[in-house]
Amino acid sequence: MLASNGSIYGFHHNPLDESVGGIVRIINILKIMSRIFGSNIIQYTLSNDGLERNVDGISEKHIRKPFPFAKIKAGYLCMFPFTIARSLRSELLSSLRECSIMIFEQPFMGYALSKTLDISNNTLKIYDAQNVEVNYWRPYLNGPVKKRLLRRVRTVEQYIVDFVDYIFVTSSEEARIFREEYSAVSEKMVMVPNGVDTTSLKPLDEETREVERNSRLKLGYSKYVVFIGSNVKANIDAAEWIVNYLAPRLPHICFIIIGAVCRVLENSKYPTNIKLLRVLPIKEKNLFLGLADAAINPVVIGAGTSFKTLEYLAAGLPIITTNVGARGLDLINYHDSIVCELEKIEENILELFSNDSLRLTLAKNARIKAQEFDWKTIENNIKVRLRI
Repeated sequence: MLASNGSIYGFHHNPLDESVGGIVRIINILKIMSRIFGSNIIQYTLSNDGLERNVDGISEKHIRKPFPFAKIKAGYLCMFPFTIARSLRSELLSSLRECSIMIFEQPFMGYALSKTLDISNNTLKIYDAQNVEVNYWRPYLNGPVKKRLLRRVRTVEQYIVDFVDYIFVTSSEEARIFREEYSAVSEKMVMVPNGVDTTSLKPLDEETREVERNSRLKLGYSKYVVFIGSNVKANIDAAEWIVNYLAPRLPHICFIIIGAVCRVLENSKYPTNIKLLRVLPIKEKNLFLGLADAAINPVVIGAGTSFKTLEYLAAGLPIITTNVGARGLDLINYHDSIVCELEKIEENILELFSNDSLRLTLAKNARIKAQEFDWKTIENNIKVRLRI
């Protein structure tokens, strides 16, 4: 089922940016769908610049937000689907009215589309659920309007579950929640975990690692622990815990923090054993992962599965993570990672660096585990599930 112009239409509330975990999933799934159906992709996103550009082979078109909402972040604007619908109605091309494949990541975006476009019964509609949306929003919605907004989220997500042909879920746990919360039928759900490119992200050979460490990590430490985080509450809380609690207690270890979460920390005081690297190009980020001795994921809130944990696995790093950071990945404690409570991370770091056998075992098994989540494996599973 292809659109008349041979295109697949994707919809997301933020412009594509490969350095952000959730966007990595969107880009890879769109490329997978393009290969499966043999068609090109047009991706529509909310942005005020009105740009049209090419991102890794995907044609991206920016839809301007309505004037009164121009300064509101698109993620929050998506709480108001009729606002999105007004933007879509004024700017989407007429050819979209005959689209036969549409895929969207946000239930609010899907709701707006359903109220804007004359969608044919033959249109293949896919909800790429990076998480159960109502669970994602719970930590962010505080105050007297919280219950009302959460009811809105739940109503919209229920509508989308009933509306679409397929729901791409990231784990069996997420599938269970969809069944329990929304009575989603199993036939609709396709297991599409978050993935990682294990060919471009892999452990460095010892010679390269030694040379690069000597040239890039001239900080006077023998042990380096890495944390990656985008600028969202779960990662901000984790990064602040590292800076305010963990790093002062382990002054002999350097903690490297990568990603947009660094913006929150830059203007505050932090220990000398903290190294902030901000958002890095993918190759540069992969290199620093290869230079680290271990990785941590101390998040305590969140939904879906963690991209950073997948990247740690692919890089062959010994990992210490909370249960939230390990969510949906079926990690085995003390086999391919250490899974523990936040309060136990400090003592597990000390154990890890005093036990060479454990560290080597975790690193080896982490890399093996990453193969289960390679994008090529995921593509084959989608083909089988969609009977293509």
